[in-house]
Amino acid sequence: MFVQIFAGPVADRELFARESTRWAAELKPGATGFVQGIWGVSSDGEAIGVAEFESEAAARANSDRPEQGEWWNAIEPAFENVAFYDCTEVDTLTRQDASEASFVQIIDGRVKDKAAARTMMNEHEGDLLDARPDIVGGLMAWRGDEGEFCQVMLFSSEAKARDGEQAMPDDELAKAYTEMMAEEPTFIDIPEPHFF
Repeated sequence: MFVQIFAGPVADRELFARESTRWAAELKPGATGFVQGIWGVSSDGEAIGVAEFESEAAARANSDRPEQGEWWNAIEPAFENVAFYDCTEVDTLTRQDASEASFVQIIDGRVKDKAAARTMMNEHEGDLLDARPDIVGGLMAWRGDEGEFCQVMLFSSEAKARDGEQAMPDDELAKAYTEMMAEEPTFIDIPEPHFF
C-alpha cells in the first residue's frame, strides 16, 4: 500500500470540489492500481485529499500521466498553498465499506518510537474496534523515519464519534495512544467527506 496526501488552506472551495469530483469521474478509470480516496474541506478551511494505491510504482505511473498533470494545474489554484506527502509505510485499521462513513478525522502528528507505536496499534486493533463501534475504518500513513504520521479515521457519524471520544478519556488504550505521542497532534475534522 502507498498513500499520497495533499493538503492546505483552501482558496476556492467550489474549484476544489469541482476538480476533485472531475478526477473521480474522468481520471480515476485510467489510474491503474488506485484503491480508494477521500477528499473534503474542514470546518476551518483546510482542503485535503488522500489517495491510496496498491504500490508506489502505481502512484508514480499515475502522476506521470499527462492528464494527471493537466488536472493538477486546474486544481492547484484552489489552494492558498499546498503540501504533499508520499507515504510508503501504511498501516490499515479494518476494511469496511467507506460509504458507511459520514465523518472523517485527520490526525497529524509524531510519535516517540515508530516501531513501538506500530506494534502497539497492531496488537490492540481488536480492542479498539470493540471499544469504538463508531469506527468504520482507518489508516496510519507514515512520513519518513522520524515518527511523523497522518492518521485517517472513518466514523459512522460525527455524533457517534464524539460520544466515543467521551467514553474513552480514562481508558488504558486511550492513555497508551496519548503517551506514545512525541508532541500534541493536530486534528482536522472533515464533516462532509467524499469517497471515490
